[in-house]
Amino acid sequence: MFIHEIFTENFHDGKVRGKSRPGRVKRAGASCDGSVTSLRAKAKKYGGERGKMYHWCANMKGGRKKVSEVNVDTAHDPEELTVKQTFIDYFTSKGYKMLGEGRDQIAFLTPRQTVLKILGFGDEQRERAVEDYVNFFLEHQTNPYYPKIFNTQRFEHKGDSHFIYETEYLEYVANEEDTLDWLETYMDLLARGGPEQAEQFIEEEGIPSEFTEEDVRGVTQATQEIQEKLAGYIVDLSNIENIRRRKNGHLVIVDPISL
Repeated sequence: MFIHEIFTENFHDGKVRGKSRPGRVKRAGASCDGSVTSLRAKAKKYGGERGKMYHWCANMKGGRKKVSEVNVDTAHDPEELTVKQTFIDYFTSKGYKMLGEGRDQIAFLTPRQTVLKILGFGDEQRERAVEDYVNFFLEHQTNPYYPKIFNTQRFEHKGDSHFIYETEYLEYVANEEDTLDWLETYMDLLARGGPEQAEQFIEEEGIPSEFTEEDVRGVTQATQEIQEKLAGYIVDLSNIENIRRRKNGHLVIVDPISL
């Protein structure tokens, strides 16, 4: 079923579960006060744990806002790609519900409870990176650690064109902060330091009960495959936002490229 064929389906609202980390935000010296754009600017400015918390706040705030309150047409902000408001209005008029916005994409919950992502424009390198990793996922759909991609196409509306793709709905990894810290550290070591450093980390810290050895082994192999096949890009999975779960608890890698 192509994306344009589901526009007329009835929309049934679904509860989108996220995670709450207010204590960690405060301890990192961050705050969720301010606009989504200003929070992302602070994330880039500070980096480290404080930057991660500003990034998390930006994503959570973006996801909670109503569509009419989200400033998605950021043509004057060089740090964000632009999605035309006409596209936002079009999809919301068809019963799609805004889930959130990132630096590169805007996500909607579709009438059939999948996720539609619209890629912004304004930086050809970043646009190409997203299209490349989506196509990589398409070519490796048998790997359960990659998201299911149902449709991709270049969608035209009122003279503008955006790359859009439909993927499965995935939940946040929501658990105790120590578990989230472990996963973020492990993925950062794996992507930047290599499997040897990641293995040493496991030997020293062990594996949280929330994850199985199969989980860790599968994510490790999937990350190495991404690094091999997308060698021209920097793989960055250090932010917990880039790892999600299916309803059955299976870990899935999303948005693996950093620019």
